[in-house]
Amino acid sequence: ILTNFVCVSNFQAEAAPTAIEATNPLDKESDEVDYSSSLDYSDAEEEEEPMIVNLQPPRPTTTGRSRTLFVCNLVLQVKKSDIKEFFQEAGQVVDVKFAMGPDGSFRGFGHILFASHEEAQKALGFHCRIFFGREIRLDMAVESSQSR
Repeated sequence: ILTNFVCVSNFQAEAAPTAIEATNPLDKESDEVDYSSSLDYSDAEEEEEPMIVNLQPPRPTTTGRSRTLFVCNLVLQVKKSDIKEFFQEAGQVVDVKFAMGPDGSFRGFGHILFASHEEAQKALGFHCRIFFGREIRLDMAVESSQSR
C-alpha cells in the first residue's frame, strides 16, 4: 500500500509553469473566468511512467517482532475497554496507552500492546475499519528497545 507517495505528473517539471498558466481559468484583463482554455500537450515530452515523490522520510526498518500498534483517528470519548473489546478478534490486548495533551486531554491516538507479534499483525487487518463512527488508522510501531 502506497500511503506516503503521490503521483506528480506525466510530463517534465519544466512544463509545469506552462501547464499552470494554461489551466488558470481567470482572464488576466477582466478577472472573469475563461472556461475555453484547455491544455495542449503537443510540446510536452511525456515520460514512460509517472514520477513518484516520497512525501515523508522512510520509516526505520525493524528487525525485531513488534507487538505494538500505533492507532490514530480515535474518537475522544473512547475508553481502553472499548479498544480491548474491538480488537479481541485479533488477539489479547495486554495494554493500551493513550496520548494525552499537556492539559490532560486525550489527543485521539495511542499505542496498543498485544500478547504476540502474530496477534499485532492480525490486528493490522483492522486498518480503516469503522470504530465509533470513525475510520481508524493502524501501523506497526517501533518498540523502544528496537529504536535505540
